[in-house]
Amino acid sequence: MIVTQKVELGPNGPPHCGVVWNRLALPPKHVIDEEEISGFVMAGFPATMHAVVVYLVRDGLIQEVMLLM
Repeated sequence: MIVTQKVELGPNGPPHCGVVWNRLALPPKHVIDEEEISGFVMAGFPATMHAVVVYLVRDGLIQEVMLLM
């Protein structure tokens, strides 16, 4: 396990918590995490999931997120 992080899903989204088990940084634009995510509230998704999460990062900020379950 690497880190626990809490983030907002947009300005009106509920907070969720992700425990990062593995991380692969592919400079300059991508980070790939294996995460255990809880508190996720979105139609068609379970509230708790184990997923690979791909982040597109630009200027130090997350621009896009892709969940692979």
